[in-house]
Amino acid sequence: MRVPAALLALPLVLLSAACVAGPPAPAGADPSAPSDSLPSGFGSLRQEAVSVTLVAGDVQLRITPLDPSVLKLTAPDTESRLTAVFERAGGFRAGTTALLVSAYTEQPAAPFEPRDLRIDLPGRRLIIDEVHPITPEWGTGQLRQRTPMTAVYRFEGEVRWLEEGPRFGYGPTSNDGWTGVLPALDLERARVRARSRGD
Repeated sequence: MRVPAALLALPLVLLSAACVAGPPAPAGADPSAPSDSLPSGFGSLRQEAVSVTLVAGDVQLRITPLDPSVLKLTAPDTESRLTAVFERAGGFRAGTTALLVSAYTEQPAAPFEPRDLRIDLPGRRLIIDEVHPITPEWGTGQLRQRTPMTAVYRFEGEVRWLEEGPRFGYGPTSNDGWTGVLPALDLERARVRARSRGD
């Protein structure tokens, strides 16, 4: 599925917002957060390669895990942008899962209920703990045509992004598209290790 250009442009907007707001807040951040033992700065994947698009009626959601094990596989500029957003929303917290979520519609208007988003894993469902709006329109309950709304979600419970294939759901719609991302992540992990060794 072609991702709308407005969604692809969001990382630059998010980085600008983080820089204007000042340095990332240290609250909740943990420098000992697990990071799959990979070094930073050697990935090559773009954000769209580590994201899942979920279409539910008139609503399109782009979902990107904000987890060091995934972010270290992205290109340096992408890793820097997404890490800044992640840290502004509290950074690593044990026992939780953070997502960057962008909601979008091609219709003149579409209703949107932010807390209808869910993550399902075998035998369990992760519950939303917090939502940190990034765009001011978030929480109005309405999407405007080609005007993305963006927030960072914090769920109770952890996802092993390099091993598990969670299903994302919104309303009656669900998507297991992350299983299709896993092979690219496995390949990129090997490439990152090789680049870091100078191979």
